[in-house]
Amino acid sequence: MERWQEPFPGAWRATSIFNQRVMRGFLALLLFAILGGLLTFPFPAYCEITEQQAIARADQAISKFDVLSPAWSSQVDKAGKAWAMRRSRLKARQNQVVRDEVAKEIAEIEATLVGRAFWTIVYTRNVPPGTKVFDTEALVFVDSTTGAVLSLINQEGGFETSNPKN
Repeated sequence: MERWQEPFPGAWRATSIFNQRVMRGFLALLLFAILGGLLTFPFPAYCEITEQQAIARADQAISKFDVLSPAWSSQVDKAGKAWAMRRSRLKARQNQVVRDEVAKEIAEIEATLVGRAFWTIVYTRNVPPGTKVFDTEALVFVDSTTGAVLSLINQEGGFETSNPKN
């Protein structure tokens, strides 16, 4: 028998066909694993909650402050303008009132919101003309991907925050 001679006709070809099938099976398994990983990867555009879900979660969180009466209306602020306006009013109040408490409130809320995609649900009280009310709005910050309530500022200026490490 020569050095490169097949022991019987087609022996090497059968082995190579077997190796080709094993390799194809392995590659198919690898392809399915990669595609499966991509499909389970959280894409932000597809993982956002709906506005109705955000409002429902905010309603649950703010209901203990008697904000859901018919005198209140709500809207979703995705751009963060409501929080920017509220923060500027809080900073103006900081210059007039107790500085340490207001600065601590702002720092806690911002620590909760940093690095998260969030929506602000703004509750506005419909006040008849001529009525003087301390504050006519309440804010609830909802994570736009998970729907978790991150923080809220009630109509009397009090606030609650969740754990920023969540």
